[in-house]
Amino acid sequence: MNHREEKKKIYGQIILELREKNNLTQAQLGEKININSNAISKWENGVTLPNEENIVKLNKIFNVSIENIYNNNMKQNKKSIKIQAIEFIEKHFVSLIAILTIIFILFIILLLFFINNSGKCNYYSIEKTNQEYSIDGSIIEMPNRISISLSNIILNTPKINSSNFETSIYINNVLIYKIGDIEDGKENNISLNEYLQNININLSNELMLTASENLDGKQLVIKVDYTVNNEIKVVEMTFLIKKVFSSNQLFY
Repeated sequence: MNHREEKKKIYGQIILELREKNNLTQAQLGEKININSNAISKWENGVTLPNEENIVKLNKIFNVSIENIYNNNMKQNKKSIKIQAIEFIEKHFVSLIAILTIIFILFIILLLFFINNSGKCNYYSIEKTNQEYSIDGSIIEMPNRISISLSNIILNTPKINSSNFETSIYINNVLIYKIGDIEDGKENNISLNEYLQNININLSNELMLTASENLDGKQLVIKVDYTVNNEIKVVEMTFLIKKVFSSNQLFY
């Protein structure tokens, strides 16, 4: 409710109380002011305000100052609100102090947690750099552990079959993992794509000796050696390591 609407409501209540106190009907009061009773009804219901001329007439009829009554009411309302606020604080002082103390402690705990962990946990995605291959992968870097997860490797090449596969994984030319043996032939040939899609790698700690503190922007290379007709061939896929989350950021 804005100030004018509140003023109309309070003025209406004052006029109503003064009229009833003086045993006047709306019609009788209207006759004294020379206006119809509908105008009196609108004042008392807070629909309209009497103009200055009519306020002067009302003051003479009731032998009071409606403006002074209004101002005193406003002062009393403000005083009442202050008293209620003070009484509420006094009544709930212990509870308020306890709540504020808990909020302060939680704030300190969160602040210390943020300071202690800022920049100590980083999450990286592994993104393809060529449309000929794709991968699902991520790297999580923590103070005492670096974990890498690779799966669903897809290579869009003509069908290649072999019984000998050897896969090496590098980060910026540093070998971090190797699986298979090019010299360990198997009886059944499988396609290169089938072999790649069966690879599901989850490593932890192995990266600690070779990965730098900031992996963002570095390259992850998957190199697959395989044999065809006793000839060794190589497929190499290069991916980009990109930071997507860090514990020193509040918004992402």
